[in-house]
Amino acid sequence: MMVELADDLALAITAQAVVHLNHQLTKTNQRLEGLAHTDLLTKCWNRYYTELVIEDLSHSTLSFAMLMVDIDDFKRINNTYGHAVGDAILRDIAHLMQQTLIPDDHLGRWEGEEFIVVAKGLHEGASLKLANRLCLSVEQHIFSIDEPVTISVGLTLVQPGDQPRDLFERADQGMTLAKVAGKNQVVIC
Repeated sequence: MMVELADDLALAITAQAVVHLNHQLTKTNQRLEGLAHTDLLTKCWNRYYTELVIEDLSHSTLSFAMLMVDIDDFKRINNTYGHAVGDAILRDIAHLMQQTLIPDDHLGRWEGEEFIVVAKGLHEGASLKLANRLCLSVEQHIFSIDEPVTISVGLTLVQPGDQPRDLFERADQGMTLAKVAGKNQVVIC
């Protein structure tokens, strides 16, 4: 009877250890998944995850708009005020944009000072309003530097047969045209 009790106790201890290890493994996997999908500086999606989502959406029947956002004159800001201030501005802009978006919209950091917004189910007029709200939100915010900070936005809507690269090319073209046209504005492509 004592041997059976010892076996049962050993089994219970082993089961408890397995439960604990499984819990730790689940927490670690959740953290790794977050790190794999999240830009550490801005806490929005990273480029990898942004590309995955757009790839999935482009193969669905959902309509969506894609906005490519670039912070105007960011290199000069970094060179004048330093990278710590530049990082703070990146975080502030990401936060401002997240506050402007609805829960079904998503924000990803594309590279450097560029962001991608994915807005599901919007037509051109609503997408343009969203893009202009983003510009206004950034323009009106008081940053830690003594000069205004603005963004330029390229906007495109998914078209039948679009591949992700088509969306990125059109949004990038719109963003470039917005900069050439004087910055702090939206261009639809």
